[in-house]
Amino acid sequence: MKILLTVCGRTGARFFSSTGSIASMKLEAEFDHPEGKLQAHDLKTDKGGEANPVVHEAEVFAGKVSDWLERSRTDHDYEKYIIVADAKFTGQLREKMTKSVLNMVSDFVGKDLQKLTQAELGSHLQGVLTH
Repeated sequence: MKILLTVCGRTGARFFSSTGSIASMKLEAEFDHPEGKLQAHDLKTDKGGEANPVVHEAEVFAGKVSDWLERSRTDHDYEKYIIVADAKFTGQLREKMTKSVLNMVSDFVGKDLQKLTQAELGSHLQGVLTH
């Protein structure tokens, strides 16, 4: 089974393919989102100060991640998705996902593992990949 493991948060996303083992993990794509590291006063917003610019910027990036997942789904690249993100970004991402993409997600892992290397990810996610 071809699995897409997405490790993401407001500052970036990495997409790994796997056949169900850590050894088979291969980095397919990576997106940096440096705006996710900025503070509210550093972000420009066109909402006239109505919305929290940090939250808005995270929602925009969640939309980009969701779009990538949707394209992957329509290309039939993977059979299931595993999403690894902190709880707040997971909520923002879920709001942007189509029902079709949500139906492909077998697991949401509520952890912020963005800064880990691929090898370090393996020790945290072995159980999720193999079930």
